[in-house]
Amino acid sequence: MPSLGLHKATPKTITAEIRLLTELEEVRKQGYALDDEECRAKCRCVGAPIFDQLGSAMAATCLTGALEEVGDSKLVSTAEAVKQTA
Repeated sequence: MPSLGLHKATPKTITAEIRLLTELEEVRKQGYALDDEECRAKCRCVGAPIFDQLGSAMAATCLTGALEEVGDSKLVSTAEAVKQTA
């Protein structure tokens, strides 16, 4: 698979173009992005865009925590809270 020249920080870091594009499409559908140990092992981050009055993303907000703090059982409620904050 082609590489985008992205630094592989953990075994879960996305570096292949097709995988990144697939992930970005999922982010658009669900309204939030998930960093699931891609930047740092045992850390998870949930982020959502903040849109301007024209509907363009102008900023973002996120919540980062240890994997056990933002575990699977809390992921949906965390993502909803981040989206509402955005």
